[in-house]
Amino acid sequence: MIENLELEKRGIITLIESWNNDNINLALEILKGNSDLHKVVKEHYKDLLKVIFSRVVLDDFINFPQKLAHEIRANKPLPRLKLVEEILPQVPISRLSLSTMNIEFVPWWVIRMTQLKELDLSSNNIRALPPEIKLLKDLEVLNLNHNLLKELPQEIGEMENLEKLQLDFNFIEAIPEKLGMLHNLKWLCLEANNIELLPKSLAGTDKITGLSSLLWLSIEKTPLGDRFNIKGGKYLSIKDELFLKLLG
Repeated sequence: MIENLELEKRGIITLIESWNNDNINLALEILKGNSDLHKVVKEHYKDLLKVIFSRVVLDDFINFPQKLAHEIRANKPLPRLKLVEEILPQVPISRLSLSTMNIEFVPWWVIRMTQLKELDLSSNNIRALPPEIKLLKDLEVLNLNHNLLKELPQEIGEMENLEKLQLDFNFIEAIPEKLGMLHNLKWLCLEANNIELLPKSLAGTDKITGLSSLLWLSIEKTPLGDRFNIKGGKYLSIKDELFLKLLG
């Protein structure tokens, strides 16, 4: 009995962790192959959420990103706004995708999800990142490819656990000096932007550590990349001669 209960708990937790922009109903469909487990999930998932999140109904989390983004765009009043704001950091997921949703800004509730490790905001119409992005301290992957960004806030340098920053196909003209504080950053993707130089801080100074973990840099289809005839991404570290030539 105990073994079965643990199996059911693991199955339900797996379902909760699968929650993201892809629709939790899909996970339920997959679970139909295991009729017993599917029955448990259907019967107890709502109760489990109530226990974990307290006073929150299941409808708050099914398709939550799509629903809330739609309400924000339509300027609709947001029910239980304060409650949702308090609950978001406790949602047991580490990855969230809001790709291709036609959003023009980073939703406020995303900033509240400080437990996130991966955030995909690609293929939207985002023109600016809020300084509060720095609150996502645990974030390791941030995908902002194919947006309308022209600049980045200096606060992005405070996201100390960031390992992969994807900014391909934007309109970014300059990289903030404080990006050099991201000593865990391994992948920096800047393809198809308006960048003409990289700040010297990326290689490190007395005050800034530099991108000491850098493995990959992509700057093709930028004025800087064109100047050095760079095609495709490059495996580069801050000690490579080419990287040092790219610095302003």
